[in-house]
Amino acid sequence: MSASCHSDLDLQAILSSQVEVDEQRAAHLSQCARCRARLAEFQTRRGLPGFSPEQASRRAPWQRHWLPALASLVVAVALWQLLPPAVPDAVMRTAQPSRSLQALERELLPAGAGLRLSWSPLADARSYRLGCYRGDQPAWLQRQLQEPSVSIDATTLASAGQSSCRLDAELATGGWVLGDEQIIQP
Repeated sequence: MSASCHSDLDLQAILSSQVEVDEQRAAHLSQCARCRARLAEFQTRRGLPGFSPEQASRRAPWQRHWLPALASLVVAVALWQLLPPAVPDAVMRTAQPSRSLQALERELLPAGAGLRLSWSPLADARSYRLGCYRGDQPAWLQRQLQEPSVSIDATTLASAGQSSCRLDAELATGGWVLGDEQIIQP
């Protein structure tokens, strides 16, 4: 084996097209009987067709570089088409312009006992979610309700001050109808 002979790893990389066969390698493979014999032995073991240095150096650049990239692109597009969307269907179904929740109606309870909030029910609502906030603070009222009304006692209401409340309806189909924020005052 001369100093310029290819190692077994180099020859296997040439066979699997992992290494580009440049003019120097092609010239060596066409003149070196030992490298050609080892290359033929690797081909026989792998069941590959005969290798010619001239064929390797004439291989089109797109076959060496663009074909693997194109295959990756095809796989990426197929996965993109097969995977579900990032936004769940339940949220996408809320964009129904004909559906909306009516404004919250406020009714003071007798003798300053608090406030009753009520709204017109949606026929296919499974439940309602009411959240009341003051500024950017955590919710002081957050309830999951089956009925289209809720009572807030006077003490809770007085400590809350002016707040924003939002009412959302969960539909029997699993989607949501999102309501607008409304200001309530004690």
